[in-house]
Amino acid sequence: MAVWEKYLEYLRDQKRYAAHTVRAYQGDLLGYIEYLSEVYGIDDPAQAGTEMLRSYIVRLLEDGLSRRSVHRKVSAIKSMYRYLMRFHGLGANPAEGLVLPRPAHDLPVFLTGEAMERLLGLLPEPVDPGTARERMLLTLLYSTGMRVSELCGLDRADVVPGRHVVRVLGKRNKQRDIPLGAALETEMERYLVWRDSVYSGEPALFVTDKGKRLYARRVYAIVHDWLGRVTTQGRRSPHVLRHTFATHMLDDGADLNAIKEILGHSSLAATQVYTHNTIDQLRKVYEQAHPRA
Repeated sequence: MAVWEKYLEYLRDQKRYAAHTVRAYQGDLLGYIEYLSEVYGIDDPAQAGTEMLRSYIVRLLEDGLSRRSVHRKVSAIKSMYRYLMRFHGLGANPAEGLVLPRPAHDLPVFLTGEAMERLLGLLPEPVDPGTARERMLLTLLYSTGMRVSELCGLDRADVVPGRHVVRVLGKRNKQRDIPLGAALETEMERYLVWRDSVYSGEPALFVTDKGKRLYARRVYAIVHDWLGRVTTQGRRSPHVLRHTFATHMLDDGADLNAIKEILGHSSLAATQVYTHNTIDQLRKVYEQAHPRA
């Protein structure tokens, strides 16, 4: 087994990273390994030097990859080299001190309150498990701000009547409880009637028509279809609903630390990006309303 494959095994078995996270690391590292083999004729990343890594970054940028994506890939490579230094005797990290192009700070894309109300108003009343599932997952994504991986990982046992929360397994297997409001609990109870009538033997909360756990790609397709009915913006992923949740919470006066805990962010810095959307919105209101703007 190659050393970089041992690193992935370490992430999965020792660090207990989620399967989709390990796959993301695998994709980022595989591109680097293939580049080293193609250009320099080496298969062991431990033999690579800083100049080789720098040339790989240049290749990524020339291929049109965004600076943010380049940062993500190099972060995975740096992490692998730290593992090699700690467990496989690598003397120096070729990625250490590497200067990267500063990533662009794109503001989160979200739906306006009016667009979100239109979307919720369009959701059909459940007539079968399929329509009940679509209505519930769209409502839950917006009402809790959870990630699509967290939604797909939910089990039926994570929703307990009377607890007023849903238990979520987030990044790096960190559990958190997200509050369920009265209206959302009512929606959940309606969904569970449909779900339990057909899929009572399946532990997953959201189940495909074939009785298997709902997967991320299917959720993306559902969300993309529904968002397309209320917005023309290019990004229509489940993460847009997460951004919408956080932005609307902040606009309505929610404490930033509370939003951080609900979203499962490890630091407040990740949550503060939503303040830029709020400030931008305030600026637009000011310019429209103030006579001297």
